[in-house]
Amino acid sequence: MDCVRSAVRGGSKATCLYRRGREEMPANDIEIEEALHEGVRFEYLTTPVRIEKDGGTLKLTLVKMELGEPDASGRRSPKPIAGSEYSVSATAVIGAIGQRVLPEPANELGLELTRNGVILTDPQTFQTKRAGIFACGDCQTGADIAVRAVGNGRRTAVAVDQYLRDEELIGEPVLFNSRMGPLDTVSEELFKDAKRQERITMPAISDNERLTTEKEVETGFVPAAARKEAERCLECGCDAVKACKLREYATKYGADQNYFGPPVEADSQRAYQADYTHPKIKMQTGKCINCAACVRACAEVKGLNVLGLVNRGFATRMLVPFGESLAGTQCDGCGECTRVCPTAGIREKKSPLPA
Repeated sequence: MDCVRSAVRGGSKATCLYRRGREEMPANDIEIEEALHEGVRFEYLTTPVRIEKDGGTLKLTLVKMELGEPDASGRRSPKPIAGSEYSVSATAVIGAIGQRVLPEPANELGLELTRNGVILTDPQTFQTKRAGIFACGDCQTGADIAVRAVGNGRRTAVAVDQYLRDEELIGEPVLFNSRMGPLDTVSEELFKDAKRQERITMPAISDNERLTTEKEVETGFVPAAARKEAERCLECGCDAVKACKLREYATKYGADQNYFGPPVEADSQRAYQADYTHPKIKMQTGKCINCAACVRACAEVKGLNVLGLVNRGFATRMLVPFGESLAGTQCDGCGECTRVCPTAGIREKKSPLPA
């Protein structure tokens, strides 16, 4: 996408040939949309098989493809369609088909390459087959986004530090983590009280300017728009992730949150449950460990009985009794319950930053 969009800015009519369909393209969808907006043509299920000089131009012989079974990457493998060859003319051809690790330096160092041509490393420590040599970034993952390379760089640094200190080489500790799962699998009921707000369109320079200069296309949000866009955040992450006792002990003792999952009946696992109705306090009952500290704090310190342990046995949950919402109780948001909660199952809402 970088090459084809740069070609347009150089005054060319650019066409991108791709041997699979748009759904299989590794480019981000927004990149494809922006390229289309700038006038780039896409020829899907097409691949060049021959390039020849033809006077002052180039003659490309192309063949149409069809998709077969998925390959190792999970994408369907393209296969040429017999008798589908045709030719087009071009003034220049850019082979923008990815990047690879140069094998010679790796071989000289005694490093092993994978079938995909990247340096083989231990997935936890990033150490190669040769002790004391570590690899991360694109030479280890293949072409990928910068932020993953930065993250792996940090993890590699932990392992390198262990190696230099002659400690056990285990890499960065894997902390206990529990996620709701992909967004399309999370029940909308969890966010039923959230106000729906449309995404703000990112401002951009004019079409004429973007096609004739190398300026950044997106200009960024002004402060007011940035704040409004940030307000769309559902704050589904954990506020106490750095100090969560549940995470600390679950990591220490190797807890498995799926222990009561399949083949046990699916409804044996607790569902995520939240109550954001109160103006000062939010309850995320899915994080609760039934320690009842908040129940006691509310009753003994504040003298109220806002919270209670509802149901019995494995189904016991810390909730507002009788199915009520927190906003419908006498809770004044004093915060006593949040101060004793070890897992952020009940938490004070964050105050918005000043404008």
